[in-house]
Amino acid sequence: MGVNLLALRRLVGPDPRLCLVDRFVEYTEENRMGSAEHGIGLLERAGIEVVSMDIGPECALPYPDAAFQVITIFDVVEHLSAHPVRLLREARRLLAPGGVLLLSGPNAFALMRRVKLLLG
Repeated sequence: MGVNLLALRRLVGPDPRLCLVDRFVEYTEENRMGSAEHGIGLLERAGIEVVSMDIGPECALPYPDAAFQVITIFDVVEHLSAHPVRLLREARRLLAPGGVLLLSGPNAFALMRRVKLLLG
């Protein structure tokens, strides 16, 4: 829900443009992160641009070519319905020359994940 961007905003101040694309469907009152409305409100008050959309098979994000110096894709790839190469191509389109892509996913080999797998 943009927790990393909220932390980054506190570190870097108001100047750099920060944007978040998320589908927000998982965020309800029952979710530990809270409702989508609450989270979007926090993000917007912090000056973070929010785009609510599902990154589906088309994977066309609403930004011009070379729009960003840094793109983060944290814990997203494993949720995609389409092949992740589409998202990576879109990230390449959006990165300015010399830009950086930071990509992460869940650690499937963590000890607790192994224990949970063994326990079903």
